[in-house]
Amino acid sequence: MSIISIRAIVDVVAVLSNNFLEENGHLMDTNKLNGSRNEGTFLLETAVKKGDELIWSAYGLEVESYVEISDIKVNKNFLKEPVKAFYEGTNISYWKSTVIKAPKNTVSYSIDFYVGNKKTIFSTNEGPSIKPITID
Repeated sequence: MSIISIRAIVDVVAVLSNNFLEENGHLMDTNKLNGSRNEGTFLLETAVKKGDELIWSAYGLEVESYVEISDIKVNKNFLKEPVKAFYEGTNISYWKSTVIKAPKNTVSYSIDFYVGNKKTIFSTNEGPSIKPITID
């Protein structure tokens, strides 16, 4: 079992200016050595195996901007229902889930974000996804 951290970096000002999330954010994970790819896009493919724990967190590109993950929708055949948690002693949230079984192909999921002080919800429309670990 590995712990795989997935980070979202969101340009909040750009998202709120043009009401579009996809080109104004980036996803990356800590599993590139095991085959994750498409880092820096919302089409991130995270390489996983059964038992891996996934931890998602979101950060605004601008320090004073607000962004938070509001929900993660997954295929429950492969991932346990993600749960929201908080870093100890803070109000900073993250989400976590465990891989029930690795898919044979890529399986998409979606992330919803609260963006800005009105907490407008923006969602990833395509990707990200999980995929089996394959090292070329």
